[in-house]
Amino acid sequence: MLKLRPSTFFRTMAVAALLLVACGDGEEGARTAGTPPPSLVLEGASAALVDSLTQGLNSTYKVTYETRSPEGEEGDTYIVFNKPPLTRIDTIPPRSSHPSSLLIGGEGAAAVSCSGGPRQWECSEIEPVGDSLLTAAGPVVFLRATDVTSFDVREAEELRVAGQPTLCFRLSPRQGTKGDEAKYCLNPNGVPLYTSADFGTVKAIEFSVEVSDQEFVPPVEPQS
Repeated sequence: MLKLRPSTFFRTMAVAALLLVACGDGEEGARTAGTPPPSLVLEGASAALVDSLTQGLNSTYKVTYETRSPEGEEGDTYIVFNKPPLTRIDTIPPRSSHPSSLLIGGEGAAAVSCSGGPRQWECSEIEPVGDSLLTAAGPVVFLRATDVTSFDVREAEELRVAGQPTLCFRLSPRQGTKGDEAKYCLNPNGVPLYTSADFGTVKAIEFSVEVSDQEFVPPVEPQS
């Protein structure tokens, strides 16, 4: 029986909760935000949300996220470094202040997975994780255009998160579809700083646009 680490379980539940729509299956449930196909035209808040998520994938930033269950239980903390085409995601277990694992990857390139931190790092090269490490392994669920069409999307009250102004969107399943309500808040550069759904919340507590190339150097030499 496959056992998931808490961080992996959180992401798995997040994807399932947000992408369980009546017409969706494995392909339709992909997490990647992207450009709508020619036959699909988004308007209003739906278009604004997808455009912002796509912009955020290409923004340079460092964000520290806290995650919590619906009952308020503390989950993993994530530190996300994004400097396209490279991304790094550190995972910090509850009641710890140091990462226990990290992933470094870029579009189409081999990725590096490290574990055993902070005292006994071991790193190894792994297969590419897809177009974006953010969508494959980050704490935020990135919806693509075909997913957003299953929701009624409207702008919600703006929040200030991690010192950043954000534009917020509330998603409600359309009549006749399955799914859960969700909320996304993104800063002016499209970086998601707050999301909530029935699986819990992901909230930024620190934000910076300063990301050095050194952040993408593994703590030890990776084994191939």
